[in-house]
Amino acid sequence: MSDFDDKPIKTTEEDKFGFKPLAETVANAISNMTAPEGTVIAINGPWGSGKSSFINLVQRHLCDKTEDGDLKIVDFKCWWFRGQEALTIAFFHELYSAMKPNISQQAKKIIPKLVPQLLIGASPVVDSVAGMPGSILTAFKIITLIAKHIKQDETAEKLHKQLSDALNQGSKRYLVVIDDIDRLSQDEAMLIFQLVKAVGGLPKVIYLLAYDRQLAKEIVATRYPSEGSHYLEKIVQASFDLPEPGRMSLKREFLRRLYNVIEEKEFRNVVYFDNLYAGIIAPEIKTPRILIRILNSLKITWPAIKGEVHPTEFLCLETWRIQRPNLYAALRSNKILLTGSIDDVDFSMRQWLEEKPSPQRYTKIFLETEPSSEHERLRHGLMGLFPELERAWGDANQIVIPPDMDLQRRVCSPRHFDTYFRFSLSQHQIRRHEIEPLIQKAGDFDYIRGSFLAANEISQPDGLSRATHLLYELAIRTDDIPDDLIGDLLKAIYSIADSLLEKEGNNMWWGTVRQLDRITDELTLRRLPLETRSEVLLNACGQASLGYLSRIANGAYDQHFPTKGNRSKPQTECLMTEAHAVEINDIALARIREAKTNGSLINCPLLDRVLFLWRRVDEEEVATWISEVTDDNIAVARLAKAFISLVSKDRLLDHTMPLETALRKKLGHAVDLEQFRIRANRAMSKGNLQAEEHEILRSLLEAWQKQEHCKNNTEDV
Repeated sequence: MSDFDDKPIKTTEEDKFGFKPLAETVANAISNMTAPEGTVIAINGPWGSGKSSFINLVQRHLCDKTEDGDLKIVDFKCWWFRGQEALTIAFFHELYSAMKPNISQQAKKIIPKLVPQLLIGASPVVDSVAGMPGSILTAFKIITLIAKHIKQDETAEKLHKQLSDALNQGSKRYLVVIDDIDRLSQDEAMLIFQLVKAVGGLPKVIYLLAYDRQLAKEIVATRYPSEGSHYLEKIVQASFDLPEPGRMSLKREFLRRLYNVIEEKEFRNVVYFDNLYAGIIAPEIKTPRILIRILNSLKITWPAIKGEVHPTEFLCLETWRIQRPNLYAALRSNKILLTGSIDDVDFSMRQWLEEKPSPQRYTKIFLETEPSSEHERLRHGLMGLFPELERAWGDANQIVIPPDMDLQRRVCSPRHFDTYFRFSLSQHQIRRHEIEPLIQKAGDFDYIRGSFLAANEISQPDGLSRATHLLYELAIRTDDIPDDLIGDLLKAIYSIADSLLEKEGNNMWWGTVRQLDRITDELTLRRLPLETRSEVLLNACGQASLGYLSRIANGAYDQHFPTKGNRSKPQTECLMTEAHAVEINDIALARIREAKTNGSLINCPLLDRVLFLWRRVDEEEVATWISEVTDDNIAVARLAKAFISLVSKDRLLDHTMPLETALRKKLGHAVDLEQFRIRANRAMSKGNLQAEEHEILRSLLEAWQKQEHCKNNTEDV
């Protein structure tokens, strides 16, 4: 077989599956048959097992052993011809063409006479030969012409004997090779067996047939139920099973070819690959042809997503796509069940996912179309790729999700799942070659800023900017950032953090905040000792934008001086030392007052963090500022957004907590809530707000109204 198609091999040097010994044995046996009488040798093997390669090796050995040229090989390509009549004509034409140069003139006339006798009772063949090769069509015309002049006493038996005598007088032997019987229809395959039987017993003629014995038995049983397998036994004198390639031979050849396709670093995880190969891939590769089909597919699909998926896992899914299309389709259609991604599902679906799922239901979804004998093995393989399935099929109480599933771009990652089944990246995903320059130039302040600001102008189909997706990829590659460049990278990112947040709008900004927090934690808290990370963070915040500066300052301060009811963290778990936490709060407060003075404070994307920090220091100053800015309707909408952000966590934890109570908990008396509500209603009625600003005010006022309605109903009762 070649490295791309499944053309059969032609030389012993190409033999990778141990066909050579049996091929030599069969060739020697044929070579030593000095006086064969229509001997039929059969080679049995399932589809794709290498029968054609084996036949080629037999012929190669025969060519080497018949130097005197006494053996003529007739290679009959039966699958070239369509229809029973065309097959019959072609068969005899090939036989006639091979024998014609080596027999007497009288014998040459026998074959055209014998053919019509054997075709007696067949349907008209004139229409069936349209489109046949010219030489065969000519042979057919000759046969039909001569048939008109056959004498009544020239029976098939008499003609057969005359041809036998002619062959005995000649010096040539003939090997008729009929391969690819598997490719024929049932009627056509049955015809081949009938033709071999009809002309069987001719001296100096040997037949070498290749077919799937089980398939052949089923064909014969359909036509001759009473005879079954005995029909073939009457025709075939010797039958050999094609050697089954050993698992190690298949694996060795598979890997040899595979390494020419995939050379990714992750592919060299030998233990992980061996486990998945043994459990998923090896059981599917039963023949050389299946091996080639899988690798041929991989050569087409892999280049499109090279470097964007885990190679071993992609190989497993490609194997199933080729061999188990129903299972593959079920996997492609059930991303939520396989990855645990519940961000985009409704509440009822979320509840169902959080419960212990029924093993039977999952078996029905994924394995209903697979043989029950394969279920246990397939379940084990599926759980290896998708840990979420352990909730249904596993014994563990807790699911062990790979901590590096995003970094390794595993199929169980919701972010990368679709790439495995679409053979392309989604528009919002970042290719590895896009993130590499950011890592290599992590210490280049201007390059980092420029790259993120440019990406911030590109909107993605999921509603986020490309900059947020860059942050996500950077967060899972933080181990590649050298320690001495951490401070420079954070300084550049912090300096534009508010611009990144502002771009996302009212509904999407929180995802950007989480990625900024994740990068901060991964680069400092997880890697650097307290004193070092504290110094790094303090320096990085020197040019930080106000909103994210306030967030870091609040977080660092609360770890040492928690609000009532909370505990301070151990020093080793704090972002900064106590002294630096106080210092960064002072820096943030000075920046807040500067922004208040120049009028930019109300535009801060993380205004909730600003208000929380500021109110802790000077509640009266906050109240005065809010009273001043709420004359502006847009400012009212932005304050409403900040209020919603401040109370959202408390409201999630305690649904019974009144809205005003939650706000008081965060802001104390820095806001006259009743006065703010009046101004919010006024801003709603003015109609000069953007759609997002209008929606924020509507949400806040509706929440207030619903709570009052519930409160009044309770009091009436």
